[in-house]
Amino acid sequence: MVRIFSDTQKSFSTTNNHTNEIYNLILKLYKNPFLAIYYLCNKIKNFAALLYKSQAIGSYKIDKLILNELKSIKFDIIHCHDLNTTYIGVRIKKNNPSIKFIFDSHEIYFALHTLNWFKKIKAKMLFKKVLKYTDGFITVNDSIAQYFQQLFNLKISPVVIKNAAQQDIQKVPYDNRLHKVLNLSFKTKILLYHGGYSKYRGLPQLVAAGELLPKGWVLVMIGWGKLENDLKDIAIKNGTISKKVFFLPKVPQSELLEWTKGASIGIIPYENIGLNHYFCSPNKIWEFCNADVPFLAPPYPEFKKIINKYNVGWFIDEEITSISIINMVKKLDDHPETIRKYKESCNKFVKEDHWGVYAEKLLRLYEKII
Repeated sequence: MVRIFSDTQKSFSTTNNHTNEIYNLILKLYKNPFLAIYYLCNKIKNFAALLYKSQAIGSYKIDKLILNELKSIKFDIIHCHDLNTTYIGVRIKKNNPSIKFIFDSHEIYFALHTLNWFKKIKAKMLFKKVLKYTDGFITVNDSIAQYFQQLFNLKISPVVIKNAAQQDIQKVPYDNRLHKVLNLSFKTKILLYHGGYSKYRGLPQLVAAGELLPKGWVLVMIGWGKLENDLKDIAIKNGTISKKVFFLPKVPQSELLEWTKGASIGIIPYENIGLNHYFCSPNKIWEFCNADVPFLAPPYPEFKKIINKYNVGWFIDEEITSISIINMVKKLDDHPETIRKYKESCNKFVKEDHWGVYAEKLLRLYEKII
């Protein structure tokens, strides 16, 4: 029967849609009497750190604790999510070669802008070593899959499991919650950003654009992060806070769809600071489209594929500026029928590209390697 390391279940209370969906899928695999899977992600290590916080325990010791717990558990597949969990996966694979090892890589870790040159080299060496033990390799889109394939001359083809959301089949009408909480007229058009307030996401430029929005438009920011106070300071300085620019705290993942439905268009203004941003395909794509909200984004490869094929958004300049954002919003304001048309296209996109598609791919990978 399928066995999941039960002590990790609380650790999946996360807003990462991909992680939640894979975890839920694995729980469904209890129907398969021949497959035992252990799914390991960074959240498990966070949970372990929480349990042992009074001992100020380090990452290496957490790995050893988890390995010790796993000695008593029999399973067929270990599915490691993120590079920093692979130490455990590789150790288990070395000790028992019959266990199948899946490496699920969401990013090009050795290209992270937060790493210095030494850590990038170290991450790349580790990545290459881990691939030697890998029976199944997963990444998040075709661009990153092709990059890894060419760089490492992979013997196994990467399986693409995108950060897609579950399709909204019920299509419950918008309940006006976003407009109500902000005391806005229902006729007010909303440009929406939701997510983390992190560097290099074009957020200062976006907030600064608030004062230039056409009449009848406002910018709504739903999220959290270190930049929150800085972003609010920009709006205060420009005299737009709670007038043209509104801030709301993050909402539960289970409610995000209903809040997003209040937007006229969404925006993903990520800056091109490296390969991870240039090749990105964030779950915001599916979260916007699932709510029938087309979006603005720079012309990076994965955005271009989706926008050009399905007409679910428009491009802003690759160099993220307030002017490039405003120019596109003004253009769309002059042609409201275009927004209505693209909202209909969003529905077509999520019918063809949603989590169910990738759940089937994941199951086929399990069946293939076992």
